Amino acid sequence: MLSLNDNQCLILTHRLCETTSELYELLTDLLQTSASSINVTVDEHIEVSFPVHFGSRNRVKVWSFKVQLPHLSSTEIDSIGETSLDPLDWNETRSLGHQIMDDMIDYLRDVRLRPAWRPMPASVKQNIANSPLPLKGQSASEVYDEVRSIALPYVLGNIHPHYWGYVHGTGSPIGALAELITGTMNTMSWGGHQASVYLERQVLSWLKVLMGFPNDETCSGVLALQESIDPNSGGFIVGSAGTIGTGAIDDLQGLADLCTSRPNDLWFHVDGATGAVLRCSTRFRSSLAGMERADSLAFDLHKWLFVPYECGCILVRDGQLHRSAFAQAPPSYLALMEGGIAPSHGEIFFGDYALELSRNMKALKVWMTLKTYGIEKIGKIMEQNVDQAKYFGSLIQKHSNEFELLANVTLNIVCFRYIALPDSNDVAL
Repeated sequence: MLSLNDNQCLILTHRLCETTSELYELLTDLLQTSASSINVTVDEHIEVSFPVHFGSRNRVKVWSFKVQLPHLSSTEIDSIGETSLDPLDWNETRSLGHQIMDDMIDYLRDVRLRPAWRPMPASVKQNIANSPLPLKGQSASEVYDEVRSIALPYVLGNIHPHYWGYVHGTGSPIGALAELITGTMNTMSWGGHQASVYLERQVLSWLKVLMGFPNDETCSGVLALQESIDPNSGGFIVGSAGTIGTGAIDDLQGLADLCTSRPNDLWFHVDGATGAVLRCSTRFRSSLAGMERADSLAFDLHKWLFVPYECGCILVRDGQLHRSAFAQAPPSYLALMEGGIAPSHGEIFFGDYALELSRNMKALKVWMTLKTYGIEKIGKIMEQNVDQAKYFGSLIQKHSNEFELLANVTLNIVCFRYIALPDSNDVAL
């Protein structure tokens, strides 16, 4: 065993490594075989062992040595003069983190005790608008106190069970915790040899299985559509797996048949923003028959799959065709290598499949949601939602002198209007 200081590192590595820390990085790169090892000991030394092959003598010898890590006191660290975003007191940050976690759990637990929505007072809006650019920082606890005062009370309201305004999703407690983990990891899903990519690949595989991917008066008429298509031209057809306004589902099977009759001319896309995830329900899955035959399918996970905003997915049957529309030679700062985090072979790079490169890890909240609740439970909640919507629709019909149901209830959407009295001034209703 041998101990090295920084000067000895310079000599040993022919000035390749100026410090023991740089030598540590070098050795970490060198240690690629199972016979190699590198460990940091409790007495702040690095113990290194790796085989060296001597070709001229056709033999292998193990090179082992010990490197002493430089120890810097807090005074010496301060003297370096670096500025950092690290907390001065990690225990204070831990305490604030625990407080925020407790507050957020209470916020979700007690949501029914609050109104679904309340307007933001003019004074609060004015205070936000007049807040100057913060040139100097303040304590994190003071910043959080301000968040509790100006943000948490005045939300859109979609996490409330009595929020019926739009088709927003509610999110879930596990999804919120997943966002904390995602923010802490602060990775991006561009590609490469990292967990976010593998989690996203697994989530996509699950969703392909779920979607089956390798009808009323508001639905499109397939026959009329077929007659309107010019047989000498190509194009694409978009079918809806649940419209936002009424929840209507097109005859997806008929649209798929139409596109199959001209496979080289017609592309079949399904907009499943709201309803595609209804395939979680065994009871309603058949209403989406034909969706699995689409050339491409787009759907949201932040609506009915209870994943926090925002998270959407697109599945394209011909992956190579899709990639060819976006992939290009990477710039020098994204050069691929033979190994390491960005290998040139064997890994998928999602940056080649879309416009966005610096995309955060969205897969974790989906992965944790599906793993925690399971498709069966999510499907039963969806069925419960549809039953509730149909019950609400029946109440509208029972009061037909005051309300009008504008479309049959097929999903969790009820489209109705108030019938204004003859002497009402509000003709817009």
